[in-house]
Amino acid sequence: PFVVFNMLNWARTAPVEVILAVDRGMNSVKIYDAHGEQIQMQIIDRQPDGLKVLFMAEKLPAFSYQTYWIEPVKETAPVSRQPKKLVLENHYLRAEFKPGTNGLGVLHNKITDQDLIGGDGIRWNVSATEHQFELVEDGPLRQVMREQFAAAGNYFGVYYTLYAHSAQLKISLIIETEADKSIAPVNVSIPLAFRPDNLIVDRPFGASKKALRETNYFANKWLSFSDKSRHMTFYSNYGQTYQWQHNAVTVKYQPQPYQTQTGSGGFFQSDLILEAGPGEVNVLESLQTAENLSNPLIFVNVEMTTGKLPPASQLLKIEPDNVKIMALKLAEDKRSWIVRVRELSGEKTPVTFQLPRPAYRVYACNAMEEKQEHLALYGYNIRFSLEPHQIKTFQIDFENPSGRY
Repeated sequence: PFVVFNMLNWARTAPVEVILAVDRGMNSVKIYDAHGEQIQMQIIDRQPDGLKVLFMAEKLPAFSYQTYWIEPVKETAPVSRQPKKLVLENHYLRAEFKPGTNGLGVLHNKITDQDLIGGDGIRWNVSATEHQFELVEDGPLRQVMREQFAAAGNYFGVYYTLYAHSAQLKISLIIETEADKSIAPVNVSIPLAFRPDNLIVDRPFGASKKALRETNYFANKWLSFSDKSRHMTFYSNYGQTYQWQHNAVTVKYQPQPYQTQTGSGGFFQSDLILEAGPGEVNVLESLQTAENLSNPLIFVNVEMTTGKLPPASQLLKIEPDNVKIMALKLAEDKRSWIVRVRELSGEKTPVTFQLPRPAYRVYACNAMEEKQEHLALYGYNIRFSLEPHQIKTFQIDFENPSGRY
């Protein structure tokens, strides 16, 4: 079995990739959730010692875990010859790649029947060899299109990923370079098929509306362009500079390659997500999407035991979901627990914090974990208030530190 953890304070459905060891002769697996229900999976790679498998962890509650079991099986895979296609498509989006271009040509929102990318599609600012496209995954859970090109001794791979039940297109840029070779700044220009009249930019302490003008914008994790009927939101896995000019968004990368372990070259990767939707973007949902990108679900292989914990459980619960748990750790004294929370949406918020079991005492602390205020307990619950974007730290004693009650 293996366990998947959701360490954020809202329910999530998200993809999980795991490498599963299987015995020789077994070429597939069945995966079962904590309720014994078989769930859909997709084999994305076959390795000598196992299978790399993708599945969707469905509706994991806030700050919870769920156990999954695997059953290795031997299946006779039907031999099929699928025609090569240059399209990714699900219920929400259709992405088309045109031969002879150097990027995504069409992105269409099927729900609103509106194009999102205009002109001749996106363009990379790299003088490169011919761009080659190949559909490298076409399964029930996701499709992946790979774009490859080379320039100045660097290899570029762009992976476009579309999950079956998502209105998001993920664009992953991977650059491999020779040893001791730098990479010039890389830009990708994405023309919009509509003229936005509204811009919302994510900052380290809250999102804000900006007057839309031709200039550079720095976003902490996301920014969104919209008109009255639709929006296009850009997410990045780190702080990113975007340029708005001639009704196009230019994403500016400053590659700093990681050296490989052998020292033979460098490696750079960055993820960009395009999300389409009707009307103006929902700020809280965008904040949560950005946090999901930065905090993927965690999986841990475990041994079969007769432990006391159930196969699935919610460890903590905080309401409402515009509050993020930033830290959960042992205190310096190794006896108490420290919990640090932050308000996300810029609103004064009354908070209810439900503990997994009764506590002896709870204190509000400063960042140095020095006790400042004793808080009242209401059964398993703590109640307090957060100012907009405020961070608070608490020390929880589940037992009397002195050993006396």
